Amino acid sequence: MELICSKDNVTVDFTPMQELLGEDYTHYEPVIQTFLNILPNTIASIEKGMNEKNWEMVYKAAHSAKSSLSVIKINNHYELVRDIELFARNEQNLQIIPQYFQQINAQWPVAKTIILDWLAQSAK
Repeated sequence: MELICSKDNVTVDFTPMQELLGEDYTHYEPVIQTFLNILPNTIASIEKGMNEKNWEMVYKAAHSAKSSLSVIKINNHYELVRDIELFARNEQNLQIIPQYFQQINAQWPVAKTIILDWLAQSAK
């Protein structure tokens, strides 16, 4: 089974999840479902915090997203949320946060499709 999948300039890397869980695919579905449930809410929290200029909210949401994205990697999203977390925590370079957020938000629908397709393939 391919661990790195790409579509429309979005790449999802399942290697960290495999390194964490091993070769037993029965453990993958709950992790992926949790990821799919948590990450959209976290992305929404980052956006809400940005709109309200609540940098503490942005910092906490980015920190949470970083944890999720360390298990299933999507393009450079881990690095983007790491920087968003740092910028929000220090309240520096705040003008960059929306640009980074837009990259994540724009690629999420394609990434979600890749993840769901991969999950369906791993269940076979």
